[in-house]
Amino acid sequence: MSYSHWDEDLPPEPEQAYPDLVRSLIRKVGFGLYFVQCTPVEADRLIAKLPQDIPQKKVDVLRFVEPIDNLHQRVIDLTRIF
Repeated sequence: MSYSHWDEDLPPEPEQAYPDLVRSLIRKVGFGLYFVQCTPVEADRLIAKLPQDIPQKKVDVLRFVEPIDNLHQRVIDLTRIF
């Protein structure tokens, strides 16, 4: 029988999730997509804080507030702006 540690299957604690995101963004070279699930208040805080913590990176935000039929097209439209 295979057992796992239940805490290894849990998402990171919020205080650890942000440093993990920043570290991933710093290491990323070129285009990348990162998805963050959080409350609207947390999203506003995160969006304001990221450019301060990693000014060397260009970060843009896609807010999903309603269902999206074609995420690929939304990303393509966004990348055309840049």
